[in-house]
Amino acid sequence: MLIGQLAHRRGRTLALFLGILVATTGFTLLTGSTTTSRLQTVGAVDANYRAAYDILVRPKGSRTQLEVERGLVRPNYLSGLYGGISLGQYEQIKKITGVDVAAPIAMVGYTSTNLRAAVDATDAVDRSQATQTVRLKPRWTADRGLTRLDDDATHLAYVTKRVIAWPAWDASGRFKGYDDGKDHSAQVAVCGPGARVDPVEIQDDGTGRALCHADGAGPGATGLDARDRQRLVIARLLPDGSFDRGPTFPTGEHRVSPRLTVDFEWPMSLLLAGIDPEQEAALVGLDKSVVSGRYLRGDETTARDGFRGMSIPVVVPERPALDEQLVVTTEQVPGQGIAGVNAQSAYDSARSAAGTLAGESRMDATDVYGAAVRDELRAQLSVVVQAGSPNYDQQPDGSLRPRDIDVNLNAVWGNNTVDGFAVPWFAKDMANRPLTKFNPGKPGGELLSATAAGVFDATKLRGFSELSAVPLETYHPPKAVAADEASKRELGDKPLVPNSNPGGYLASPPMMLTSLSALPALLEGTPQANAPISSVRVQVAGITGMDAVSQERVRLAAEQITVATGLDVDITIGASPAPQKITLGAGDYGRPELRLVEDWSRKGVAVSVINALDHKSAALVVLILVVCVLFLFNAVSAAVRDRQRELATLACLGWPPRKLFQVLLGEVGLIGLAAGAAGAGLATALSSLASLSGPTWRVLLAIPVAVVLSLVAAVVPAARAARTNPGAGLHAIAVRARRTSGRRHRTVASLAFANLWRMPGRTILGAVSLAIGIAGATALLAVVRGFHGAVVGTLLGDAVSVQVREVDLIAVAAVLALGVAAVADVLYLNVRERAGEIATLRATGWSTAAVIRLIAWEGIGIGLIGAVLGTATGLAAIALITGNALTAATLTAAATGAGAAVVAALVAACVPAWTIGRSPITQNLGEE
Repeated sequence: MLIGQLAHRRGRTLALFLGILVATTGFTLLTGSTTTSRLQTVGAVDANYRAAYDILVRPKGSRTQLEVERGLVRPNYLSGLYGGISLGQYEQIKKITGVDVAAPIAMVGYTSTNLRAAVDATDAVDRSQATQTVRLKPRWTADRGLTRLDDDATHLAYVTKRVIAWPAWDASGRFKGYDDGKDHSAQVAVCGPGARVDPVEIQDDGTGRALCHADGAGPGATGLDARDRQRLVIARLLPDGSFDRGPTFPTGEHRVSPRLTVDFEWPMSLLLAGIDPEQEAALVGLDKSVVSGRYLRGDETTARDGFRGMSIPVVVPERPALDEQLVVTTEQVPGQGIAGVNAQSAYDSARSAAGTLAGESRMDATDVYGAAVRDELRAQLSVVVQAGSPNYDQQPDGSLRPRDIDVNLNAVWGNNTVDGFAVPWFAKDMANRPLTKFNPGKPGGELLSATAAGVFDATKLRGFSELSAVPLETYHPPKAVAADEASKRELGDKPLVPNSNPGGYLASPPMMLTSLSALPALLEGTPQANAPISSVRVQVAGITGMDAVSQERVRLAAEQITVATGLDVDITIGASPAPQKITLGAGDYGRPELRLVEDWSRKGVAVSVINALDHKSAALVVLILVVCVLFLFNAVSAAVRDRQRELATLACLGWPPRKLFQVLLGEVGLIGLAAGAAGAGLATALSSLASLSGPTWRVLLAIPVAVVLSLVAAVVPAARAARTNPGAGLHAIAVRARRTSGRRHRTVASLAFANLWRMPGRTILGAVSLAIGIAGATALLAVVRGFHGAVVGTLLGDAVSVQVREVDLIAVAAVLALGVAAVADVLYLNVRERAGEIATLRATGWSTAAVIRLIAWEGIGIGLIGAVLGTATGLAAIALITGNALTAATLTAAATGAGAAVVAALVAACVPAWTIGRSPITQNLGEE
């Protein structure tokens, strides 16, 4: 009987079948795409979950207020952190159950070294002149060329074709006279008091005139005075065109070269830190990155370094993480002979004289440092400078502005132990970090220095995902990129990186690493001696990904470290860089104010992404399910209303309401079963085309889902139809028009709106049907917006957000399509029920076009009501999910959705209007 009834009403059966098929297939595909998207996202998060270390341990109280407020770890967290963790606490950490690697780092401070930059001045020499002076004027640049310091310490090269009497030395370094065997003490007396050993130029008449060198920098010199830095190079131009720079010590062999070079001292500050070689190798593979020399040993201390004193072994990077350059302008200075003139007088005269530009040389710190590394880099440890952490002022726009600090360079860099170690040039610029100093070793003890035992290539260290990067400033310098177009232009679209200014905002990574066992010789007598370690980076054993067991292992290890040591512990696994806006004030030497973005690390991003994704996936599934049920409810209601007279006739023949209810549910259940089976097959094919992953059972679930959805949607319409009065079902009830005024309706639009008011139940049904789609789509967009807002702002969150957005848009489109389909179904039934009324209008002279306009205006009216209801409900959903519904983007989206709703209702109304407009008038009147 049920099958016969369905076959008898093939049109409505087919319409209901297609409705259930669309709803079921759409639900299966959308849940499948959501599941696939989740699997892809979880995979992406899992692949980027683990960084260089899982837990960061720092001294108690070392977290800054800013880190606590924003849940971040700053990129330069080691800067300003000199000790605080004892060796005993470090051993406790190593013994914690589950700790696989515990790599300590002990920040010591900045050491000084004087690198040499050889400037070629050969092209400035006029080989026709018997004597001449070449002036070399240096300029130092940094910060992508924005910082420019003009050095007032002029270097001079004096070139002569005359014979030079050079001082000679014995093997012990004592002066033994001049190489021409003559006594020139009378000539060199002009150079200054005391016993002088300056070269002497032999004049054409056989007399000698001293070539006075400037006095070297004495004890305590910092190089801030030009007198401490100015240099004189003396060379004899030989007949073959080469240059003789005099004898070398201790061999006495003359330095003869085809090129004339002038050495400029390049003071550079190098950050020194201590490590556990074995643990560092396990953490990042430092031992495997050594490209020359050897790796550190865990038991190394100081060793005697000839007459220099004691030295500690260090490993140094192959390339410095510094942005600084030296630009030297070379000029010919005519008529500036210096023979027989006091050195300072010669410098003063040559500095002020007019010159002719001969050339310009440019050198980078990378090249100068590389040459020093190849020559066995050394640094003095008589004075160590420690830089503190920057303090920030939060700006109204949320950006951070490091505070400027005045530094007394003489107080910090003054050194009464040795001479010749000048202040790094860029330390003169504005500082953002306070500077202090200490003198390593015992007072009056032997001089300490650091000597490179090996060189490592930081690019060969074990790689980690950029999406889960944590501060690893031991090897990689922090960098800041431009945050606006003006800063981008100033920086040449390149990042800002550190220079050798210890007080600068961006701190360079340690460029000298020694063993922890060597630190007692450096830190003896300092507060840091008892607790030398600045931080410990911990890897936990047995971590396989984002699973609950791995997360619990990390949490438990962190908890045990906190309980055992009382130190500050941060769980960094699952962290991701979180860009922070920085406003860096203008420097003292040309660098303008810059607006920058710097990557800090936000903790727990991976877990937040997965939690937000789980909430979004659940919300998507529930919302899609609700829209499908409402769509089917409309379809079943339409089918029941279409059979109103048939059901009334059966009731008049004695059918009880219970049997009518069962028949209706049975018919809908059969249609749902058939549509579910077809939906499973269709979903399988479409899933394959769309590359949606998932188990077979999820596709087969379409069958019971279709049946259950159909029965749930049919309960209310079937119960209402079973209780309907048979008389009301057999006879149409005339509805009297509501009079609102005495005016006649002179336009089609006014008549259409009057019709809507005349039949409020039918109008509300259509409007609610449309509102379902609009509210569902708007609420879905709110879910998506809430998810993206929860995870963006970090590199990992941004990457995942981009991946998820495609399935979100598919879901939005599907929900809108179901809502429009429901509207079309309701409007079609409304037109069918009014077929006699419309036929009467046509019989009294209405044209087909007028009928179409009438129904179209009714559709527009229903669309307007549905748009208002749906948009209001959607905005309420956005307010509930995000806390703010009245943003420009949200209101624009709501207005667009409302307009689309009206257009959709108009299109849905036109199709049935066109159909009824072309149907025979007599047939419609006869049915009425």
